[in-house]
This record gives sequence, C-alpha cells and structure tokens, in this order.
Amino acid sequence: MQGGTGTSWGNLTVIPASTTLQAGQYYLIQEAAGSGNGVALPTPDHIDPTPINMGGGGGKVALFNVSTEFTGGNDPTTSPNYVDFVGYGSSATTYEGTGPTPPVGNGIHAVRASSGCQDTDDNSADFAAVDVFTPRNTASAL
Repeated sequence: MQGGTGTSWGNLTVIPASTTLQAGQYYLIQEAAGSGNGVALPTPDHIDPTPINMGGGGGKVALFNVSTEFTGGNDPTTSPNYVDFVGYGSSATTYEGTGPTPPVGNGIHAVRASSGCQDTDDNSADFAAVDVFTPRNTASAL
C-alpha cells in the first residue's frame, strides 16, 4: 500500500507476504495517529513501522501486489502490479472513476459501500461519508 497527496507518493507500507484474506474479509492497518478527536483502533492486523500521515483533507492510497514503491507518476493504474486505488476527500487530485470519495475530516469518514465490499472503480460511487464508523480487522465478521 502506498499513500500520498497531489502528484507525489509517500511512504510504502508492506504487508507480510504470508497474508491471505477470504472474500469479504477486512484487514486493518494502523498508520500515523491524527491530531483530531480520534479514538483508539481495535487491534490492528498490521502496524506500519514507518506510518503514513493520511491527511484529513484528502489524499490517495494505492494497493499493489508487490512490495516495491510505485514510481510511475500520478496514475497508479498504469502499473502492471496495480490492485486498487482510492482518491479521498475534497483535495484529492487523482481517483478512480468520476470523482474522489466524499469529503473527510475529524469525525467524518469515507466508508466503502455494501459493508465494505463495493468496488466499481468509481470512488465517488463506492464510498459514503459517515460520522460514526467502527474500524474492522480480520477478526470482524465477513
């Protein structure tokens, strides 16, 4: 997983190669703590040793099936190792589909539709803004 803002990409989070998920299963990664009114996460499945500051105003997160940094510019979908991509918040400059997720911030979260299982490759359609959200990990119900 790699995060960033604008046309740049930040830190790389490498998930253990032995990780296998069932269809509909969640995987919770703990990144940098925010400066707002956050609450403690349930037990994360992975704690990033070099945490990414996700930025409340917006940004982007890409998922690849290799553990090397993406250096292909602003569009991660050009990588043969691309799996999924989310541009989130009002300041997102890159996203899948017609627009980014709804705006996010302290107390406002972008949550994937259909209990986390909708992926039509259109971030504006696949996510909804909610003010109450419980993070889910691999121990959560499918």
